[in-house]
Amino acid sequence: MSERADSDHHDGVPGETLGQIQTDRACIGCGFNLFGQTIVRDEHYGMPIARCPECGRVCALQEYPGLGAWARRWSSGLAAVWLLVAIGLLSLVLTLSIAPTGPVLEAQVTGIAEVIAERHMLDEQANPKPGARLRGTRSVWSGIDEQWAEQNDIGAIVRERGPVWTQLDDGYTIVLALLWLMIYAAILAWPVVLTRAGRLRVGAYGAGAVLLGGVITAMLFRNQAATASLARSYALGVAWPTLVGISYPVLATAAFASAFSGRVLARCVIRAALPPRYRLVFAELWRADGKEFG
Repeated sequence: MSERADSDHHDGVPGETLGQIQTDRACIGCGFNLFGQTIVRDEHYGMPIARCPECGRVCALQEYPGLGAWARRWSSGLAAVWLLVAIGLLSLVLTLSIAPTGPVLEAQVTGIAEVIAERHMLDEQANPKPGARLRGTRSVWSGIDEQWAEQNDIGAIVRERGPVWTQLDDGYTIVLALLWLMIYAAILAWPVVLTRAGRLRVGAYGAGAVLLGGVITAMLFRNQAATASLARSYALGVAWPTLVGISYPVLATAAFASAFSGRVLARCVIRAALPPRYRLVFAELWRADGKEFG
């Protein structure tokens, strides 16, 4: 039975049980959620009442007038806003997964580019072309002769010094950690907005967006490497499978970390910022994880 107990039937048996409150209703004394509390008939006035188990206050059960057509309009408007927020969060994560993540990861191939430029310079010095001006320095921005690149396996030249992932710049781990925190913060609002979705599903949504960004970034890296003319571009052509293959699965774990901590952090903030009587509107953040509201 819902809280719509018939308050006009004063001829009922005093103290009889009329049902339970089946909606969220805050105690006007302490703010406790009265959902599930027993409705009984008051022995003195014969009216249906519910007593707060926290503070013992008798709480009124009167109904409020309906909003009519405005209720539907407001609910439709709020649903549209919620949908736009959800799409906006998805677009934000996808954008962050491509830029600035892509350019920041690309910057970690400086050491590999120097290896390519150095070998190119040494080969030029060993076999100089007639009339060619030899460079005495090497740079990640050094131009690479196209004929030399066709005659040499640049990937093999790089791997002579070890696996590609060991030759990424020294700051790669720090960069990856900072990118992880960026993705984590961007997805942190998802479990709060998608309260009807389980935490694993929210994490899967976020990880899917990150991995989709990884696919797009891989395509951009590959296209950029296909037009190589500089040592840096050739380095990216060798390193992009390793960069994408390591970085984006690691970044995808940030989505699951956010999914399992987002509502927890939201509940902590609500408890710290709001008194009990104002928390009821956020009760879904507790019920979504099977927690008792309070």
